[in-house]
Order: sequence, then C-alpha cells, then structure tokens
Amino acid sequence: MLDEDLAELHEIETKNLVKAVKRNIERFPVHFMFQLTFEEFTRLRFQIGTSKGRGGRRTPPYTFTEQGVVFDAIRKLMKPQEPKRHRIGFYQEDKKQP
Repeated sequence: MLDEDLAELHEIETKNLVKAVKRNIERFPVHFMFQLTFEEFTRLRFQIGTSKGRGGRRTPPYTFTEQGVVFDAIRKLMKPQEPKRHRIGFYQEDKKQP
C-alpha cells in the first residue's frame, strides 16, 4: 500500500505521514515498510499516468507491506479506550477580600 493510500485511510495528509515516518524511521522494519527506488517510482508514474509537470509527487513514495498495515490496524484495535472522566465533588471558589 502506498503512503498516499495509507494517509487517506487514516484521514491525514500524505506529507504528515511521511514526516512521521522520517522522524521514527528506526521503528519501521524493512518487512513493514520501504521506499520505492527512483526507477520503480518512474515506472509507477508511467503506469498510472501521473503528470510530470508542476504539482504532484516528486519523490518516490513509501510502500507499506500488508504485515505493516495489518499490524498497525491490530495495534489500534487492541488499544483500550480511555474512560470518560467526570468531575465529581464540590468545589469552593476562592473569595478575595477587598
């Protein structure tokens, strides 16, 4: 799965996903994620008809393997939900004396 697809799945911008990956690169083993070579990226652009003009992607995308995507999804599902906290008790306001 390409980084832009994963970003869309998580409803974030691709550039923010890539920034997070770069900041935490040691947390991504090669069997979970890798970056396409420039040659692979060029072939991919040719296959999907991406414009070479202004705009669009200029660097090879990161690719997340099925194990990486599934592992992340399972981790999020297993994370316990934080209970909602309600304030209980009486609170006394500090009264200032003139």
